[in-house]
Amino acid sequence: MSSLLFLNSLAMLSFVFELFALFLSFYFKNSRIFFITLALLCMRFVYVYASLYQAHLFVCLFVPFVFVLFALLPASNLVLEKRNLSKIAILIFVLILGFFLSKNTNFNAALSTKLFENLDFVSDIAFVFFLVLFVFFLIWCVLKAQIYLSVAFVLSFVQFLFGLDAYPFFEFASLFFVLYMFYHSYKIMYFDLVTKLPNQKSLKRYLIGLENYQIFILHFNELEVMQEKYALILLKAIAKLLRKNFKNYKIFSIDKDFVFVVNDELELKQIELFFSQVSFKLENEKVILSFALIEFEFKNFI
Repeated sequence: MSSLLFLNSLAMLSFVFELFALFLSFYFKNSRIFFITLALLCMRFVYVYASLYQAHLFVCLFVPFVFVLFALLPASNLVLEKRNLSKIAILIFVLILGFFLSKNTNFNAALSTKLFENLDFVSDIAFVFFLVLFVFFLIWCVLKAQIYLSVAFVLSFVQFLFGLDAYPFFEFASLFFVLYMFYHSYKIMYFDLVTKLPNQKSLKRYLIGLENYQIFILHFNELEVMQEKYALILLKAIAKLLRKNFKNYKIFSIDKDFVFVVNDELELKQIELFFSQVSFKLENEKVILSFALIEFEFKNFI
């Protein structure tokens, strides 16, 4: 009984998270998540004018298609832009298709065809379509470093993978989007976007209540005078070395400097020794950076 209540409540929970994800994506100006979530939300309209099973057949076929389409279309910095009108038009077209196809006997019969006797999908044909799209989409996500979208893609199809056609439409992609956006906003707030190291806010938070420590800044003179694009390349390379070779150190990134919080000056000697032996390659040229470790006080970061 409790499992039945839980499954029946998933539709309402999904609806709530879709609204929440829609609000957050609009607030954080993530147009890709906004329109994917809007598509998931709009798919619920099909259930208004078709039976539960008929609507499931249509939705399980078109949710993967619209999801991938909206993920691949160029994402704008703002939700309310003219280029996004095409996505609204696509949604309207899909909903019109849903009005006719969900009640079409031939369409429903075709999607109900069994291809896998021992597996219980809502639609075997829709599953094959989902699988083909997933392979293609996963490759794209890996190449574009957008793995989170492939996870959300699977979560949008969970109900149909397990043949839960007796329950109203639910998905977990919207919940995942909400968690992702909160995590992403946290990363932006407390981590440097270039070096991927904790930033000044993280440093201030870390030092509160801490005793018996010293703060040293690792400063590279050349980074201040070279072209910005080359400085960013070297910053990323330095940060990568720091993350790899000084995993147990408390390292922060502020502007073009790296901040170390240490308890023992012996740690500084290890850093000095390491960077005195390191060179970088920039456009096929060997670059040796001069550096200095400068002691700072906590009040300088307040």
